[in-house]
Amino acid sequence: EDEQNEAKIPSLQYTDCWNYTLPRDAEVFHLHIPKVAGCSTVHDLGEIIGRENLWSNEICYSTSKMAHFNNTVVMIRRPRDHVFSMYQHCYSGGGPGYYAALRAMNAAPGQENFTLPDTFGKWIENWVTKPHFGFYGVYEDEFHCYFPFNMQCSRLTCLHPNERRAEPDAAGAIKHMMSASLVGVTEAYHESMCLFSAKLLGTLPSHCDCTNPEAWAAFEATDEDHGVKYEDTVEAQSQAVLKGVDSLTEADRLLYNATVVRFIKDIKDVESTFGVKVLCADQEASLKEQMAV
Repeated sequence: EDEQNEAKIPSLQYTDCWNYTLPRDAEVFHLHIPKVAGCSTVHDLGEIIGRENLWSNEICYSTSKMAHFNNTVVMIRRPRDHVFSMYQHCYSGGGPGYYAALRAMNAAPGQENFTLPDTFGKWIENWVTKPHFGFYGVYEDEFHCYFPFNMQCSRLTCLHPNERRAEPDAAGAIKHMMSASLVGVTEAYHESMCLFSAKLLGTLPSHCDCTNPEAWAAFEATDEDHGVKYEDTVEAQSQAVLKGVDSLTEADRLLYNATVVRFIKDIKDVESTFGVKVLCADQEASLKEQMAV
């Protein structure tokens, strides 16, 4: 228990994930979609351009219009893994801010008002059969958890992050993704940081040569998991559960596929410019395989 409590103490890195101000002019606007490696991206992108030159928050893409930004950055994640990560975060009460808020509501894991279904499958079934749309935040949710219904499309098209719309706008989300200066993919995180460095600084770090194992291994990616540890995978779930997840993320899968296509093209442009292989064949093949699910 002491170790669990210790894990809930906010670290500087954790509290530095977001800008707790209204949008201000900055070099880069980063759309922090929950559970899409947001805090890790803020840290590593901050290492590239300087944290003071980056504005990030868990808001909507439309917020980027509220100040002047020279560049907009969006990260997208494979929908099945994204939804699975949401549940694991809520199941463990991960993250000091989230955990503290749940405790104040007597709704943290083990407390009386903790209502999250005890399995991922039950949570998905509830959302498939009794979706709760509307306008509310995570703490007003029936299970005090995230909105798994095409969240990535939602954050790219909303005017307020509390919007829980029943009709996702995949076309609008893809349009905004394509309008962003830079897009990255969680499943190719290392390559994404190389792309960002190349486009924002005009330089390609030595760790971006995927044909050089020693140089490639020198990159130390941030892995901010907010203390949430799990070994289970979404692919280990039953076909019925996976079908439910896919039904909740139809629009997000269209967005993900379009993002991967753009990402691969952008990487190849960088490779052509610098004469360095950044996205090796096995990783490119893996990304294309994941587009189907």
